[in-house]
Amino acid sequence: MVGWAAKDKSQFQWADNSLGPFYEGSVGSDGAPQCPDECYRFYDNVNNRWSDTSACTGEPFDVSFWLKEDIPYGFGYDWGQEVSLNDTMNNLDEENILFIGHEIGHGFGLPDFYGLETKPSKDFPNSIMMAYSSSTITPSDGWMLRRILDHVRDRY
Repeated sequence: MVGWAAKDKSQFQWADNSLGPFYEGSVGSDGAPQCPDECYRFYDNVNNRWSDTSACTGEPFDVSFWLKEDIPYGFGYDWGQEVSLNDTMNNLDEENILFIGHEIGHGFGLPDFYGLETKPSKDFPNSIMMAYSSSTITPSDGWMLRRILDHVRDRY
């Protein structure tokens, strides 16, 4: 974590920047608080370079994590995750929150497996990315991530 976006930073139980700076007042097109655009670092595949974050007064970030009231579960993208505020709050005391781990997997490029036709093979082991087959990250998730990183490492 490199920062926190909020409509009102007084809603947090701490006031210092020990867990990263607070960004107040910056909102996206949907009205949700967001960290400043100038701090969002991404790889521009068209120009083959990283975005310019020199105007960022804090530390640049690569992905965002949103708790949203208007979605039932979650969505994971390479730029961040959106997950249900209600589901998160209902499962906050759980050791593992399945849908958060699953959506973060998408941030690393892992695909969904929602049925036999989308599995890499018929005997592919359980995975947090395979609908409801595991509530935790498994060795197969780790191997998928390693395979992805092996294929993209030379780009960075």
